Amino acid sequence: MAVRAGGGNGGTLDTAYSKRAAEVWEGKITTAKQLNDAMKDIVPTDAQLQAEFSTCRVTKASLARYYLRALGLCYRGEKEAGTCKLAYKLTEVVEKADD
Repeated sequence: MAVRAGGGNGGTLDTAYSKRAAEVWEGKITTAKQLNDAMKDIVPTDAQLQAEFSTCRVTKASLARYYLRALGLCYRGEKEAGTCKLAYKLTEVVEKADD
């Protein structure tokens, strides 16, 4: 399984993001709740993401290094955009898989 857990392929995601951005620009979406509701079918829930990550395999060394780097940065308390959120999710998945 490729690591694009729970969100569909890049074209599906890109299309949804573009459509939502246009709706925000046009004023059709004006709140975070409206945006969240509009993306519910595209963005996986935490449970879905956890289920996907619990069985996925990383086949590209560059992705494995990125994930390990993200975990390491957060473990050391270093902040970098997005890495801690990813690291915490990965840590939760690994801990639950070990149970």
